[in-house]
Amino acid sequence: MISDLAASVAHEVRNPLQVTRGFLQLLAGRGDSESKKHFNIAVSELDRASGIITDFLTFAKPELETVSPPEPGGGAGAARGHHRPSRGDARRQAAD
Repeated sequence: MISDLAASVAHEVRNPLQVTRGFLQLLAGRGDSESKKHFNIAVSELDRASGIITDFLTFAKPELETVSPPEPGGGAGAARGHHRPSRGDARRQAAD
């Protein structure tokens, strides 16, 4: 649930950042060298903000895959020892 909320918030914040970035790049192409320098600084800061959002999503994302011993008669995924936890697994682990 937290990862869903984080993804939604990140999407809503990242979209206007990217639109602003695009407009700054367009304006930078029309300005003098001093203006281009300022536009490049602004684009750089938008990229930094986008990186922070990516870090936020990384920390909010639940573990996607864990390794566990294979179970007898368990299919191809079990032969590799991979198990993808479901949301119920995460809730049970949080309750423990």
